[in-house]
Amino acid sequence: ADGGALGKQLSFEEQVARTPDNIALVYEDKQLTYRELNERSNQLAHYIKEGYNLAADDLVCLYLDRSEHMLIGILAVLKSGAAYVPIDPSYPEDRVSYMLEDTKARVILCNELYQSALNKVIDSASLLSQLVAIDSDITKEQLNIQSKANLKNNQVSSSLAYVIYTSGTTGQPKGVMVEHRNVVSLIVNADYIDLQRPQNMMFLSDIGFDAATFEIYVPLM
Repeated sequence: ADGGALGKQLSFEEQVARTPDNIALVYEDKQLTYRELNERSNQLAHYIKEGYNLAADDLVCLYLDRSEHMLIGILAVLKSGAAYVPIDPSYPEDRVSYMLEDTKARVILCNELYQSALNKVIDSASLLSQLVAIDSDITKEQLNIQSKANLKNNQVSSSLAYVIYTSGTTGQPKGVMVEHRNVVSLIVNADYIDLQRPQNMMFLSDIGFDAATFEIYVPLM
């Protein structure tokens, strides 16, 4: 994330370089160090960027359960230069269909568990979206041959980081576009909490809500 006018440059990859062997993520019995999380995110980023010709401000939908794959998917989309759109798998089918049509996302990262249901939504709405089941054996084989190196991209502070949708209680849900500088501003101004010493932070929020921004990016960086 580029801090732009804030005068700060914040990067997950810079933190990886500083603390490669520190634990970055814990999910159930799985632990990933900063190096491991970065390399797995890079492999997925290379795969989707090259395979689907992603560019800045392109939207990639995330239809993922809470697991290590969720964070790998988020970082991979950002590394590819695109922006992510979280879709909760518990949403009703009509809301999912609306969000996919509204974003016109060419790529959807999902769990293999949801591949069949999503294909039905895509077919019924005549969408052009392509599914990538990131935890399937087929995808894992493809990811294993991808580069683990960091990607180069041309993102700037005004590039989109993610789009979240409102609840839609007063009409159709509306997408709220959040730029990289918005995320950086939150991180820079998080000095009301002392995160200088090693400690754990619980990730409790749904990634479709802004509270998740703090819980994801502040501890990572």
